[in-house]
Amino acid sequence: MIAAIRQKLCEMGKSGCEKEFHCQEQGRGVTLTPSPRGAALKIKIDDCLIDNQEHVLKCDCLYFYQRSQSKRYVFLVELKGNNRHHALAQLAATKNHSKYIELLNTVIPIKQIAIAIVSEKTKTTNRPSDEDWENEHNIRLKTIPIERDTTYDLKELLSK
Repeated sequence: MIAAIRQKLCEMGKSGCEKEFHCQEQGRGVTLTPSPRGAALKIKIDDCLIDNQEHVLKCDCLYFYQRSQSKRYVFLVELKGNNRHHALAQLAATKNHSKYIELLNTVIPIKQIAIAIVSEKTKTTNRPSDEDWENEHNIRLKTIPIERDTTYDLKELLSK
C-alpha cells in the first residue's frame, strides 16, 4: 500500500509532500509510531498536496498506515486550538477534495478515520456530535482533546 501511495504521489508531481511522522501546530502534536511489521507514510496537506492557491479548506496532514494486508488505514488529521467546528469543516473539505480521492482510490479498500486534535478545554459536546458528523460525511471521527505541549500517537487508536 505505501509503495502504491508513493508512486501515485510521484505521478501527481507531489513526491515532496511526504514528511516525517510528527506534525505539530499550536503547541499540540500528532505522530504515528508503526508496529515492527507495519509501514506508514505521512503526507503534508497544506501548501503541498493541496496548494494554497486553491483557497480551499484543508486539514494539516494525512497518514497512511498498513499493519497487514487486511488492516489498512488512512488518518486525516487537523490540529486545532479551541475551534472544533472549523476543524470538522477542514476535515470534511479534505475528504471531498479531488487530490485526496485520487490518493485514496489507489489503495481501496481502506478504513478512513478523521482526527480532530483540539485543546483540552474545548467543548466536545457541541453540535454536531461525532456521530452526526460521521453520518453526514461517511467517515469515522475521533475528537481528541489534549494539553498544550503534548503529542498524541495515532497507534493508540489502533490498539482499541
